[in-house]
Amino acid sequence: MDKLFGLEMTTIAGCLGAVLLVVLLVLAVVGWRNNVMLKLGLRPIVRRRTQSGLIIIGLMLATLIITAAFVTGDTLSYTIRSLVVNELGPVDEIVRVRGNASQDSSYFALSRYEELAINLVDYSLVDAVAPAIRESLPAVNLTRRQSIRSLEVTGLRSEDASLVLPAEELTDEQGISLSLDSLQSREVYLNAAAAEALHAEPGDSLQLFVGSAPREFVVRGVAASGRSARAVMNLRQAQTLFGERGRINMILVSNLGDQASGATQSLQVTSKLRGLLTDQNAARRIFGRLAGDPSSAAAVRKAAATYQGNTKADLLALAAGLETATLDDKVRSLLSDEGFASEVQSILDQADWKTEAVRRRLETQFAEVSELTVDDTKRDGLDQAELAANAFTTIFVVTGLFGIASGLLLIFLIFVMLAAERKSEMGMTRAIGAQRKHLVQMFVYEGTAYDLAAAGVVLADEQHAEGLGPGVLGVLPGAHVERLHAHVAGLVGHALEPPADRVGSRGWWTGPKAVSSPVVPKANSCRFVFPMRIAPAARSRTTSGASAAAWR
Repeated sequence: MDKLFGLEMTTIAGCLGAVLLVVLLVLAVVGWRNNVMLKLGLRPIVRRRTQSGLIIIGLMLATLIITAAFVTGDTLSYTIRSLVVNELGPVDEIVRVRGNASQDSSYFALSRYEELAINLVDYSLVDAVAPAIRESLPAVNLTRRQSIRSLEVTGLRSEDASLVLPAEELTDEQGISLSLDSLQSREVYLNAAAAEALHAEPGDSLQLFVGSAPREFVVRGVAASGRSARAVMNLRQAQTLFGERGRINMILVSNLGDQASGATQSLQVTSKLRGLLTDQNAARRIFGRLAGDPSSAAAVRKAAATYQGNTKADLLALAAGLETATLDDKVRSLLSDEGFASEVQSILDQADWKTEAVRRRLETQFAEVSELTVDDTKRDGLDQAELAANAFTTIFVVTGLFGIASGLLLIFLIFVMLAAERKSEMGMTRAIGAQRKHLVQMFVYEGTAYDLAAAGVVLADEQHAEGLGPGVLGVLPGAHVERLHAHVAGLVGHALEPPADRVGSRGWWTGPKAVSSPVVPKANSCRFVFPMRIAPAARSRTTSGASAAAWR
C-alpha cells in the first residue's frame, strides 16, 4: 500500500524515522555526559529477566497489531491487483463506442482500427493493438443439460490471441495449442471456468442465444485455465454470429512492459489515443466554456477534496488547467474521457453552475468530442485495489490503536509498580545526592532499552533472524532469547566495585577499586557507583563522625 490516512507511506516513515533518530541522539548525548545514570537505568533489565521479558513481549504486541494491519492491507491489495491483472491479461486500454453516442449500435467499422494502428506504428509505448468483439450471452450445454446465464464470447484474430489472452487459455491440459485458425464455422473453445460451469467436454453441443435465436456450436477444446467463463472463437465467426460483418465493438491496446508494469504507461498512452480519436475543435469549445467562468474551476477543485486516487488527481489537473487557461494534452485527454466527463457534469450540477440550459448544452458538447472513448481499464482497476486496501488498513489500524492504548496503559502501570518496588533504591540514590531528574533519566533509559529490544526482535539482523523467517513475531526459540539477554547485558557494560578512596571525576566520586568486572551483577547485589556529590545536610545524616572525617 502507498498511503495511510491520506499520507504517503514514505512521508510517514521518513517523519517517524527522523523523530526516532533525534530522540535516540538526545538520549545518547545525555547518556554520554552522565554515563552512571545510563548504567543504573539499564542494570535492572538483566537483574529482573522475567519482568523484562514480559515488558518486551508487551511492546512487541503493539508492533504485531500494526504490522498485522499493514500485512492485511497489502494482502488485500495484492489479491485485487492480481485479479485485475489476470482478468485483463496484457490488455491495458480498451477503445469502444461512447455510451451517449448518436448511433444505437455499440459496433463501429473495422477501418477505424486500421487507421489507429497505422498512427501507432512508431509509438514506442504501445506493444500491440488488436480488433475484437466481446459480448455476454446465455449458453446451454445440450449434451450435459447444463446452462449458464452469462458466458463471455470473445472473437479475435488468430495472430492477436497471444496478445489478449493469458497463455494458459491458449493450451489444453495436455499442453496442446488451441489455434483459432483451426476452428470450423461452428466450433468454439471454452476455458476451464466455462467448462466447469457447463460440465462441458470436447465434442459437446453448445447453444448460444443471440437475441431470441439460439445458435448451435460444438466444443472443439477446453483450455487448461481461466477465471471467468469465456468462449473463444475467431473474429470472422464472431462477426457472423452477431450479424456485424466488417465491424467490431472494441480495440484492445497492450502497453510496453509485462502485464503489471504496462499499467504504468497508461497515462501517456491514453493521452495519445484520445488525441488521435478526439475532435480537437469540440474539445476547445468545451474548454473555452469552462475556462471562461472561474467558478467552474473553483467548483471542480472543491469537489476534488471528496475524491481519492486517480479521480482526485484528474480533477485537480483539470482545475489547474482551467485556472491557467491552458489546454494541454493532459486536459484534452480528460475532457474526452466519458466517465470523467460525467463526473465533471455531476459536480457542476451540484454546484448549480450557471443555468440548467447551459449545463445541458455542455452535456451535448461532451458527447460531440468523439464517437469513440478510451478506457484505461487496468489503471483504474489497480487504483481501486489500492483504495480498497487503504480503507481496510485504516480500519484495522484504528481498531488496533485501542489495543495499543491498552498495552501502553499496561506498560505505564508496570513502570509505576517498578517505581514502587524500587522506593528504597531511589531513596538511597536521592540521599547521596541524585536529583529527581536523574531518577527520571534512569527510567527513560530503561524504557528506551525495552523499546529497542522489542524492535530488535522484530527487525533482527541476519545473524539473529536466521531461522526465524516470517515467524519472528511468534514464540522465540530459547537460543535467540539467550542472545537477546546477552546483548541487553552488554549494554550495561560492566559491574563496578564501591569506591575506596575519594577521587573527583566530572563531579562524581570513584575509586581505584572501581575496576571492570565481566561478572553480571546478581539480583541482590549493590555493587555499583553512586554519585557522591552529597549535600552537607545529607552527609551529616548518612555518615558517622568518624567516617565523615575519613572522607574529608
